[in-house]
Amino acid sequence: MLTWKYWDVAIAVVGFLVQCGLALMGLTMTHWKHKAQFGVLVLVGMLFTGFAVKRGVDSANRVQAQLDTIARNTERPTNFTVTPTPVTVNPPPVIVKPPIPTEAKLQFSFWPVGPGEQLVDTISKPLVNGIVATEFTAKNIGTAQADNGQIWIQICDGCKFAEEPSGSTVPDNDPIVRRKRFDTLHMGSYFESTQLKIIPPIGVSTFTIAFKYACEKCSPIDNSHPQKLRINVVTQ
Repeated sequence: MLTWKYWDVAIAVVGFLVQCGLALMGLTMTHWKHKAQFGVLVLVGMLFTGFAVKRGVDSANRVQAQLDTIARNTERPTNFTVTPTPVTVNPPPVIVKPPIPTEAKLQFSFWPVGPGEQLVDTISKPLVNGIVATEFTAKNIGTAQADNGQIWIQICDGCKFAEEPSGSTVPDNDPIVRRKRFDTLHMGSYFESTQLKIIPPIGVSTFTIAFKYACEKCSPIDNSHPQKLRINVVTQ
């Protein structure tokens, strides 16, 4: 059985054969019956030919429609918009530096200080009438202002104060310690020097003075590790 795609060829062949038959019959026809038959054959031939033509046109239209569909599917528009694919960029981790602690810190020194503001923790002083006289100060080397503070001055065991230091007070039952309050000490600045007159034990060649301090932005008092300044006694 012929498939659908060969029907156009078969119809065209039949139409051609009919036309050939008509040509042969037309040459031999003399009777009216023959002429009637001839007319029928002509009509059939015309029908086959018209049908073949219609199918050919329909086939051409189908092929053209398929071509148009393929062209539409493959044609790239000239005014298309390209939407960029968003790219996710992971930023580097933010390193948060811990804040610098703000703390007042005092460093004690004999006065006057050394060249280039070098703090002095050891000094030689003469013994005059049994008394060693010296001066001390303290510098705020911290990162905050020292407010509402107090310092403690402790001389050596066996030592005595020949005079009370200026602005100091005496705590109860502690004769070798003196306290002195202060209001403010700015960063990088010094206390006004305070004079100390000390009677050391007889025969000693050296002794120390211990200092402690406290203020609003200072570290807790370290009673076990006070700052110490050393005095070498020079006898005359």
